[in-house]
Amino acid sequence: MPRNGETIPKSESTRLKLLGCAVAEILDHGPDRVGFTAIAKRAGLSTGALYARYENADELLIDVWLHECLPTLRHFLNDAIDASIGDDRNASQQALSRSINDIPPSLAVAVSLMVISHRNETVAEVVVPSFRRMLSELEERMPHAAMLMSQYLGQLILIRGTRMNNLDWSRVVRVLSDISAETFEPMIPCEVHEFADGPFNFDLDDIDASLFEAVEAVIASVGVDKATISRIARRAGINPASIYMRYEDKAVMLERAIQVLYMNSTLRNADLLGRVAETHHTDSAAAALVRASAADSNRQQRLLRLEVTHAAAHHEYLGRVMRSFYEGVVARDVSVQDLKSPKALDTQRPYTLFIRANFFGVALMRELGYLSPEDPYMHPYLDRLTARMTKNAQKLAALTKSELLQ
Repeated sequence: MPRNGETIPKSESTRLKLLGCAVAEILDHGPDRVGFTAIAKRAGLSTGALYARYENADELLIDVWLHECLPTLRHFLNDAIDASIGDDRNASQQALSRSINDIPPSLAVAVSLMVISHRNETVAEVVVPSFRRMLSELEERMPHAAMLMSQYLGQLILIRGTRMNNLDWSRVVRVLSDISAETFEPMIPCEVHEFADGPFNFDLDDIDASLFEAVEAVIASVGVDKATISRIARRAGINPASIYMRYEDKAVMLERAIQVLYMNSTLRNADLLGRVAETHHTDSAAAALVRASAADSNRQQRLLRLEVTHAAAHHEYLGRVMRSFYEGVVARDVSVQDLKSPKALDTQRPYTLFIRANFFGVALMRELGYLSPEDPYMHPYLDRLTARMTKNAQKLAALTKSELLQ
C-alpha cells in the first residue's frame, strides 16, 4: 500500500492487480488449471501483460506464493503458536477462529500450493524451503510446532473440501491451544502397525477393480485435474472406450471410484484398530491410525485422500462426495455418543471433523519432509490430544442427560 500520498508505479500496480486476480483464479479453479488468458480477462488486461512478467504459469504461482501467500501463512502460523504460549492467548485464539471460519483467500491458496508441491518440482523449489525456514523459526519457540501446524493445516484442507465452514471452531481452537501449551517429552514410539495389504471386495468386476486401482495411483501422482480418462485407462491397461460405456464422463467415474476407495479406507481403518486392540498396543486409536497413515507403505493412499480433498474445494461433484462422507462420519460419532441436545450436537461436529483433519495435516507435512511415524512428538502429542477430546465428548454426553432430565 502506498504511504504518505506516494503513488505506486504503474508497472507495480499492474503486477499487484495480476497477483490478486491469480489468487481469485486459483480459489475458483485450483492451481492446476491456472491460465494466463483467464487471469488477464479478470484483470482487464492482455495476456501480453503476463508474458512480459512470467515465463509460464509456474513462475506466476511462485510470485503468488512469495508476495501473497507467505506473509499470510506466516501470520496464521504465528497466531497458532501465540494462541498456546503467547502473551495474549485469547486474542490469538480469536484470530485463529476467525481465520478458520472465514479462510482468507491468500491462506487458502498457500495451502493449495503446498499440496501441489509434492508433484510440481518448480513450485516445490521455492515453497518447500521457505516453509521449512518458517517452521524452523517456530520450532525455536515450540519444539513440537510441526505437530501443531499439521493440526491447523489439516483443518483448512478439510473445511475447504467439505465446505463445512459454518461451525463454531472456537472450542476446538481452545482445546488445541491448551494441549500445545503443555510440555512434551520426546519419545521413540513403539512399532507402527500398518494397514492390511490389498483392496477389500466390494463385488467389483475385473474392469472396475483395475480402473479404481488406477484412479488411486494416478490421482496420487498427478492430482485430480491431470487425471485424465486416457491416463487412467493406460494405467489400468484397458481401452478408454470401455470406461465411457460404463460412465457418462470423468466426473461420474471419479465420484464412484472415490466412494469405493473411501469405503475401502474405512474398512482398512477398522481392520487396523482391531489388530491394535488385540495386541494391547500403547497408542490411542487416533494415534495408531495417524501413525499408520504416515508410514512409507501408505503414501499412495495418503496422497489420494489429500489430493481429492484439496480438489473438492474446486470441483462441485467432489465437494458433494466429501461433504456426504464426513456428514456420515459425524452422524456415526453422534450416534455412538447418543447426543440428543442441539447444543451438544453443534459442539460435537467440529470436534469430529477436527480429529479427521489430522490425516490431511500429517499427509501434507509428511510430503514437506516432516512427521514420519517415528517422529518423537507424534506419539505423545496425539495420545494426549485424543484423551482430551474423549474427555470433552464425555462432558457433552453428561450435558445432554442433564438437559433431558430438566
